[in-house]
Parts: sequence; C-alpha cells; structure tokens
Amino acid sequence: MKLHIDTSLFKFISENANRNTICAVLYDLASNSSYEHKATKGYIATDINWIRRSIDNPEMMSYLPVKKYNDNIDPFEDGVGRMQVKTGKFINKLLTRKYFEDYNIKDKDIENFVNLFKAESTKYEGTYFKVVEGYDINKYYSCDRYFTNSEREYRGTIWQSCMRHQNMHDFFNIYADNCKMLVLFTAEDKVMGRALLWDNVTTPTKSVTYKFMDRIYYYEDSDVELFKRWASDNGYITKMNQDAHTYNYFIVEGKPIELELQTTLVKTDYEYYPYLDTFKFLCCKLKYLRNFDRLGKSWTLVQTQGGIEELNDEGEEEYHDEPPYEDD
Repeated sequence: MKLHIDTSLFKFISENANRNTICAVLYDLASNSSYEHKATKGYIATDINWIRRSIDNPEMMSYLPVKKYNDNIDPFEDGVGRMQVKTGKFINKLLTRKYFEDYNIKDKDIENFVNLFKAESTKYEGTYFKVVEGYDINKYYSCDRYFTNSEREYRGTIWQSCMRHQNMHDFFNIYADNCKMLVLFTAEDKVMGRALLWDNVTTPTKSVTYKFMDRIYYYEDSDVELFKRWASDNGYITKMNQDAHTYNYFIVEGKPIELELQTTLVKTDYEYYPYLDTFKFLCCKLKYLRNFDRLGKSWTLVQTQGGIEELNDEGEEEYHDEPPYEDD
C-alpha cells in the first residue's frame, strides 16, 4: 500500500517541501516507495491513510482509518468513516516516536507546520498585502492603525513593538527615505503585520546583492508564513529568526546562512532614529547601515527615545540625544 494524499494537500506539501521539515516528510512518504519501507521499520502508523484537509474545519486534517476502507466508495468522501483531528495531533499520530527520534524531528518542526497549514487555510477574509513607501511607513507604524480581534486582544509581536507608539512618528524618516514596508491589511485597512523591505543590500565587498525582508511583526503566529511566502515569491531573503538578537543569520534559497550585510543611505543627519532589529550600526562617514561593526566608526541604533549610542574608550555604550551629522 502507498500513502494517499488528495491533490490539494499534496500540492501544498510539494510547494513547501524545500522550506518546511514536515512538508518534506509527507512529500517523501507520498511520492515514492519510502512509505512501505518506513512502515516496515515501525516509523509510520499504518492504520491511517487517504489524507486531506477537513472540509468542515480547514485548520484540521481528515483521514480514513484503513480498517474502514471500502473499494466501492471514494475514500476521500465524507460519510465513509473519516476522522478529523487537529493538525499537530495528526502528525503525532502518523509518525511514531521512533521516527521522531531517528530523524531528529522536533516539536518546533510540528509547530512550524501547523502555522504554515493555518496560514494557507484560514486567511482572514478580505486581507491583502500592500507595499507602502515614504511617509506612509511612518503612518502605518503607529498602533492606532493596528488590528485587534472582537475580544480586543492586543497580542502578537506587533503589539509588543517598542516603536508602535504614536509619539514616535518622526523616528521613521530614515525608513521613509531609504526603504519600503510590506503591510498586511484587513478588509477594514487595519494593520495585522508589517516588515521593512530593503531593496539594495550588499556584502561588504559588494560582490553579492540581495533584496531583504527585515523582521516580521505579526498579530497571529501563522501570519509569519504569509510574509515568508510573499518574500519567496518576490525574490527577498528573510531573517532566520524573527527577533532583534540573531541579526547576522538569514534564510537564502531555503537554507540558513550567516551574512555580513550593509545598505547605503541617502543621508545620515536625521533628527531622530528608531530602534533597529537588523541594521543596528550606522557609519555616518560612508552613509552605511550595517549588521556588523568592524569597518569604520559606527553608532548603534538601539534606543527607544530616538537617540543613538557609541562605544567609548572603555568599550561601553554611551547614549546621545544629539544624532551625529555626516561630517562628524
């Protein structure tokens, strides 16, 4: 017997097999003879087959127990004894503990698959992506434009952002002049997620140029996958982790890689500066923003009051209210 997955679900796992571990596992099981081999090794639950997305609840998986199979009835149809189960639980039912251990499958891999599955199946009605530029970036950074659900829950990293407050409008002029921003809007034009887009990012030698999607701020965890898919479709690399700490690690062509990157600014003498997640180091003389600090004097953009930091002679950071100017 082989593992049967319906056309729609198979298309989903095949399109994401190169960037999601569980998709790669399911694609392997459904597309070649490894299913029978792994079943004999005790890696697969052989009482589960004919898998598809649930019709009643697209966030859940549906399968037919093998013992209920009838070759006179379409096994993918409802009403033939099919079972519905939450996506994460389904993966834990299909793959045995031996598979998890021998192939080093982690709980995080299942969580990533669940978020990807949810992002594909349960998009908010009417949501859409839009790239904004100039002072529209300043406008959509403000939390007075953010989405909350009917219970008024202020969740996700977008509501935790230290740069969300309305009085920080002027902090983002450096973005208005030098980059764009991808925004996920609701049908009511409320912001559910945002990520800066840097279209001309290079290595220090300028031998390689990238388009880079910066840290993704989101309301729902699953929205991250929507942003990553947009990035992939539009030729952007992404951060490996959506935080302010791993600013040297990126995903390039589906693989993690450590990179030193920089982007050229039109100017550096701004009155205020935001807290930056990736390009933290400002070299005024050369008009660079960088994710590394080893070529020329740099100022560090990690303040929430609109100021900057520099390293003193003892290697300690000192805060400055006054920003540096291009001839400093």
